[in-house]
Amino acid sequence: MPSEIENPRILIMINKVSKYLQSENCDLLSAMNYIKSLRSAINDMCSECNFKCIYDLTVSMCTNLDVTIPKPKKRKISQRIDNRGSNQFFPDTNEQEDKK
Repeated sequence: MPSEIENPRILIMINKVSKYLQSENCDLLSAMNYIKSLRSAINDMCSECNFKCIYDLTVSMCTNLDVTIPKPKKRKISQRIDNRGSNQFFPDTNEQEDKK
């Protein structure tokens, strides 16, 4: 793993649950508790601040590794759903595109 990743918390949590689920002494009750705990932790991480922090870290890592970040593509949304184009959202930045 690159040293630029300072806090891969989500990967550590997922790996811990994954290893437990693959172990021979895995029981159903404990497995469900691990999964509920993981889901809860991931939901807690899905806040505006955490998204911004993770996104900024990702952009800085891409910049340090000379990885180009493509611009978001303007996607056409069906006019059959809504005839008013003013209601449609077209992201201007990658951050808006990835947030969904």
